[in-house]
Amino acid sequence: MLRYDYQWLGGPGNIYNFETQSGILYEVALKKTDYLFGLNSPFSEQTFEFSILVAHNPKKSNPGYDRLVAPTISAILINFFEINQENIVIYICDSADRRPHLRKIKFDRWFDLFKGENFLKIDDFIKDQSNENYPVSLIIKRQNPNKIEIVTKFLELIVRLNSGK
Repeated sequence: MLRYDYQWLGGPGNIYNFETQSGILYEVALKKTDYLFGLNSPFSEQTFEFSILVAHNPKKSNPGYDRLVAPTISAILINFFEINQENIVIYICDSADRRPHLRKIKFDRWFDLFKGENFLKIDDFIKDQSNENYPVSLIIKRQNPNKIEIVTKFLELIVRLNSGK
């Protein structure tokens, strides 16, 4: 599958980056969020929040569709799970610009490129301060030995966040 070359820059955010043919530089971060399920959780060290940022855009406009971005992000996620098969990735669709549902549609397409039979994704919604729903997803390897407990804790977290507790 064609894709852009990417680099792993590392650091506390587990930063990857790649540049498109139009000069747009993307950063993909997998920031440790060990507190999400509780610091005493048996899988707190493997929990990461996934985000995609446009680090540099010479055009200063919406990057638009690029058919190589999705396979590049998919390759990055596959690489991240190859590092540790027990990693847990949480993706929260940013709601700052009121387009979280469009981000979810795009993310779902990206996920479909790499999931195969190896990955499990659980989707739900969290209410923001204005009581709007925004999507959140959990991604783990199907073979993760803590799969049932992780999914249960994720769903409990959603209920707790949506109830305001």
